[in-house]
Amino acid sequence: MTLQIYIGPMYAGKTSKMIQMFNSNSCQDKIAIDFELNKTDIKLDINVLENHNHIELNECYKTTKLEYLYDESCYERLSQTYFTKCIKTKHIYINECQFFPDLKSHVIQWLNEDKNVYLYGLDADFKMELFGQTTMLIPYCSYIEKLTGTCQICNNPSIVSHRTSLDTQVFLPNAESYIPLCLKCKKES
Repeated sequence: MTLQIYIGPMYAGKTSKMIQMFNSNSCQDKIAIDFELNKTDIKLDINVLENHNHIELNECYKTTKLEYLYDESCYERLSQTYFTKCIKTKHIYINECQFFPDLKSHVIQWLNEDKNVYLYGLDADFKMELFGQTTMLIPYCSYIEKLTGTCQICNNPSIVSHRTSLDTQVFLPNAESYIPLCLKCKKES
């Protein structure tokens, strides 16, 4: 069992890293999970995960809570093989992990079941405050990597996501409302 964590700001290549690592793992007992806000009452879907460069990963589990992965009723409109695969998997890749409210408990459970877990997500919000439960899992991880992108202003490595909108809304799902910045440019913005 192992836990690997890949964190960083928006546009740092976290989803690309996940797709690359998922595809390079030759094991068949693996699933990819992505956080997706549904506008319907569907709790779980199987769909394509696509990064900013339009690279795709097929058959990705899409949900808002990890607990839905183990609720057999959520698979009624899907093939039962997806439920079986989820239960038997040995490698779990999670994109946008910071959004899952039940991340910590499930990751610890999976580690206790000798599963390998790979997390990809933001480490901080646009205010540079810790975001979600990902950092709570650092004591359990065997590897952690801070990914960087490119600062949109000066082209130095970016380590923060800066919100360009003055809207006071706490969560803006629109990726165009954020730009990657280095600390110097963040300070000057």
